Amino acid sequence: MSRGMKRHSTGNGGLKTALAMLKAPAVKAPSYLNWIRQLPCCICSNSTSTEAAHIRFGEPRAAKRPTGIGEKSDDRWALPLCSTCHRDQHSMGERVFWRLQDVDPIFLSMALQLNALDTSAAEQIIEAW
Repeated sequence: MSRGMKRHSTGNGGLKTALAMLKAPAVKAPSYLNWIRQLPCCICSNSTSTEAAHIRFGEPRAAKRPTGIGEKSDDRWALPLCSTCHRDQHSMGERVFWRLQDVDPIFLSMALQLNALDTSAAEQIIEAW
């Protein structure tokens, strides 16, 4: 054990602390969400009713943890979907929806994050899908 570190029993308190850390509050980014809502739908290109659809499932390769019931992921994990596509996504489950669309939502989300607030670049990325 390193100098200055104390060994102590965590008991149930340690587990509760660990679980609390896993369920940290989502990071909010209102300006990013407003920008996402200005983009066309990444599935059908409709730009009249775009919503910010949060990706809820986890992806360890992107350091994205899954979100639980009643939780939203960080706003950086939102993608532009029109209201129709967003409802479809919720009706069939996320992974099924994205697989049927042949879209990798984690990759797409990260590409948009890297080009945050650059609408021209974002539209080019969406069009490339």
